[in-house]
Amino acid sequence: MRRNVLMYFAFIFFFSCNQIKEDQSNAKENLIKTESVTEKKSSKSSAKIVLGDDKDEINALVKNIYEINGEVFIDLDFVQIKFKNVDERVVINENPKIRTYKVDSESLIYSKDCKTLNLKELIRSKSKILRDKTIILVGEAKGGRMQSLNFGCYG
Repeated sequence: MRRNVLMYFAFIFFFSCNQIKEDQSNAKENLIKTESVTEKKSSKSSAKIVLGDDKDEINALVKNIYEINGEVFIDLDFVQIKFKNVDERVVINENPKIRTYKVDSESLIYSKDCKTLNLKELIRSKSKILRDKTIILVGEAKGGRMQSLNFGCYG
């Protein structure tokens, strides 16, 4: 009888120790997850920027180009391009939702005159790009980042 009682207490002690280790492990995992979520939120900047979806083909009007904490962002309004005749282009904007994408040093950027731009040149060209309402940006995005941007070098 005494042996059974000792076995019972040993059994309970063993499982309670495992439960404590498991609880501590779960607490550490939750802390790590919470910290990584916080880091992701703060890395996108204090403006709480939500980056756009992956798109293999983007046709868009450029609404804004700006820099926050050393990162460059572009706001786009997706449009559809239809052609009535060979030369007559019609821009259709069914959804005026603005989408934001990050532009970085890996992004391939072409100006209207077919020159390759870096980030500083893109920021300097901002007013020129925003003023020209005929520019339809053609590009590609993946992971919230613009992989390519073409501001009018279509030929």
